[in-house]
Amino acid sequence: MADEVPAEASAPSVVELLAQRIAQRSLPVPIPMTPEAIRERLGRALGRFVGSRDPRRRRTFGRLAYALMATPEGTNAELAAVVGISPQALQRAADVLAEAGLLTISYRKNIRYQALNETGEIWLLPHAQGTAPAQ
Repeated sequence: MADEVPAEASAPSVVELLAQRIAQRSLPVPIPMTPEAIRERLGRALGRFVGSRDPRRRRTFGRLAYALMATPEGTNAELAAVVGISPQALQRAADVLAEAGLLTISYRKNIRYQALNETGEIWLLPHAQGTAPAQ
């Protein structure tokens, strides 16, 4: 029979087995931390934040934010090479994020630099970690 307990199994070990099964079932699903998963989370969150439903734009936002998390600042050309889009497309995406208050744009010798500001870093961290409250 399926409900017969082996003779060598003691009551405490059976209770421990049940407790382990319940504990395993209660564990939360791990949050994926691959670069692709992080970029996807960032893109979704940034798209909601700035009001964009365009999946390509969201993907660009996620890739730009991920690149700026790894590098404190970058020029259009540098970031465009990392993100894999044209410098003009990168500048348009950066302008949207700057207008939303997440990026700071500065110029040195006529070269444009984008950087996450403190607000952007604080806002992005829980979204990158997957711990931001659901919206």
